[in-house]
Amino acid sequence: MKLKYIFIFFISIVFYSCENNKINSRLDNLFTSKVFLEYEKMSSNNYIWGTPMDMLYCDSAIMVFDEKSENGLFHLVNLNNLDSIYDFGKKGQGIDEFLMPFDFQLFNKKTISVYDLYKKTLSVLSIPEIKTGIRNYSILIKDTIPGTIKVLPTAFNTFVSLGFYEDCMFRLWGSGLIEEKKYAEYPYRDKKEQQIANNLRGMAYQGIIRVNSNMNKFVYAVNTSEIIYFYKMDTVDISLIKKYEMNYPVYKTQVDGDMRAAPISSLNNSTFISLGTSPQYVYALYSGKNFKEKGLEALTGTIIYVFDWNGNAVKKYELNIPVTLISVDDEDKVLYAFSNMPDPELIKFKLK
Repeated sequence: MKLKYIFIFFISIVFYSCENNKINSRLDNLFTSKVFLEYEKMSSNNYIWGTPMDMLYCDSAIMVFDEKSENGLFHLVNLNNLDSIYDFGKKGQGIDEFLMPFDFQLFNKKTISVYDLYKKTLSVLSIPEIKTGIRNYSILIKDTIPGTIKVLPTAFNTFVSLGFYEDCMFRLWGSGLIEEKKYAEYPYRDKKEQQIANNLRGMAYQGIIRVNSNMNKFVYAVNTSEIIYFYKMDTVDISLIKKYEMNYPVYKTQVDGDMRAAPISSLNNSTFISLGTSPQYVYALYSGKNFKEKGLEALTGTIIYVFDWNGNAVKKYELNIPVTLISVDDEDKVLYAFSNMPDPELIKFKLK
């Protein structure tokens, strides 16, 4: 019998109450350089957003996934002309429609890949074509691996899948390989936690994955603990460059027949809530707040930790306003973000 998992994604996470067990941030000890940033409004603020869920910079534009917008699932903000915002992407099961677009990744300098969790497809969206009104989204591959939640393309004609797998955390597969390969397992605090089934434990360690512009490295940052991994890829392998495991989430497991879940304590601090990347750096938006005390403010942050793609700590930014999502241009000159004022607005911070 196939097990049915209750997907407790970070955007709709389930909590339980327990004794106060606050997590003290240890990431600050890695950073000696700190810079304060002040936001600037953008002229696109007349645009009415729903609830932006993800954003990604590509080809002098920002792609935004906004499931609750009345104008479409996706919105392309042309940064060279802020009056031009292209709405597209219908929800449905037809051709060029999406059921649950769950993950954005860079595919090349002018293209983004989108993984549909329900249709199990990885589609390719061309930024220049979207700007000219073309709405044909080619399906690159269809994932057939049970438990997959995210898929990213590599530079080697292969794909990396992240999922709730029984025996690994990542899978490397594709026509560039003779056979599929499996890597890593979800983190664990001690031997007792390691005994929890990997696919169940993984529900407590959900996070954000991003591939670099060369498509030969990726980063994985956990939503519920100060854990972040940096990996590199080649034609046949994935290898860990560096990892930080500062603490671990407080959660409990629930198994009821073929239904499984791993709800997080409401006093567990949210950690990495958004990642922005450039060819040089990884920008990690950090919350440090919990839902018990701060409610939905736990999904906002004013701290950004910057790493290079080898996992070395570079700089810490402190923002003068809480934001929910971040993205950065290829030259590391401008950081773009969404902030609730009280409705979502697209703003920017000058880095240089």
